[in-house]
Amino acid sequence: MAKPVFNQDLRDKATEAVWAAWRLDPDIALCWPFDEVAEYAERRWRGSARRGVPRDDIEARIKDLAKGIATRNGGDSGPPLPHQIRLARALATFFASWTD
Repeated sequence: MAKPVFNQDLRDKATEAVWAAWRLDPDIALCWPFDEVAEYAERRWRGSARRGVPRDDIEARIKDLAKGIATRNGGDSGPPLPHQIRLARALATFFASWTD
């Protein structure tokens, strides 16, 4: 599969996916601002292979994405918080359908 290139529509729709996840899970508001989280998550999702995360291992990619969201939101090197994992899962569902 060819590597996807930067796509503003993808990032806009990823932001919409974050907003949709927030409507279902208000704790996701702790991952604000949503547009920056969506942009970061999109780059993290596409770059997972560089970090040794297999593209076909969705659970590993969700964990990697949650770790990135946690770090991006000022977290330390500890495990991601539950709301960060739920957001990563919602974004992974979106990215898998859009990019893979």
